[in-house]
Amino acid sequence: QPPPSASPPPPSPAAAGPAASSASSSVAADCSGREHLELWGSLVQAGGDNDQPTAADCCRSCREYEPSLDVGGGAQCNAWVWHPISKECWLKHQSADDLRHSVARVAQAGSP
Repeated sequence: QPPPSASPPPPSPAAAGPAASSASSSVAADCSGREHLELWGSLVQAGGDNDQPTAADCCRSCREYEPSLDVGGGAQCNAWVWHPISKECWLKHQSADDLRHSVARVAQAGSP
């Protein structure tokens, strides 16, 4: 049996968007997410300006985001990335190309 590690590895972000369909235990039932995944997408709100205590709160922040024309051309939030240590919640908008990249990354992340 291997010896216990001195310290656990740092947690990875949780992320969700149209392509992330497996529910994460840290995400509300009405949100979908996948831990350890960074999604493609145009930034609509920087994480440093949007701290959220949980991944579920980050998801709600995305759903409640009110776009403005001066940020991301008025793009609606349809993807988010939350970091469990910093509590930063990055709100993003995925275009069709971004969505194709994310689908490929989700497929790779799900592979053994």
